[in-house]
Amino acid sequence: MSGTPFSNVNNIHVHSMLPEDQKNMTTQLLNWFKDFLHKRQQRVVLNEHKSNWTEVKSGIPQGSMLGPILFIIYINDLTEVVSSTCKRFADDAKIYTTVISRQDQEDPQKDIDNVCQWSSDWLLKFNIQKCKVVSYGNVSSQYNYVMDEDTGGASEFSSEDSEKYLGIIFTNKLNFEKHINTRVNKVNKFIGLLRRKFTYMDKSLF
Repeated sequence: MSGTPFSNVNNIHVHSMLPEDQKNMTTQLLNWFKDFLHKRQQRVVLNEHKSNWTEVKSGIPQGSMLGPILFIIYINDLTEVVSSTCKRFADDAKIYTTVISRQDQEDPQKDIDNVCQWSSDWLLKFNIQKCKVVSYGNVSSQYNYVMDEDTGGASEFSSEDSEKYLGIIFTNKLNFEKHINTRVNKVNKFIGLLRRKFTYMDKSLF
């Protein structure tokens, strides 16, 4: 499973659930976090108009140094509910494993089911539309993975031939042709933009 799975980090309730779950934190550190999160307020300012202050009851504090750290702490135990390898970066998560037998194909589905339960417990839903499967190597058969929805149904993950991770595009053939072409096209568009801004160009300009 890959993608940017978390639906909306602004809906999570770090205010009431985060500190009590962290057994390795000192009382002083927990109190510091609580003081940082407790009774935070926000309002909207548009020119000279200002809305009333309202209490922020959920979400990650925006524009703060602690915000990303609190989110990482909040999802820290995600790896404990899966048997496959799980890698996380910000609001992005990857689950991967080696598939040889039919049982190997079924194990990731159990991990997905466990992750769904974890997301329900922590009130942090996944965006199923952004979850997908990439199979690497010589794959003779595909296994369809599904994720339960709030409506009671289940949605099947889309099967893709590539995935972008930390800025690098990995194809199912493990080559970088697609990544290189993407970067070259982006550079060419930038060069084209520069050329349209000049009536005359020679090597001395660069």
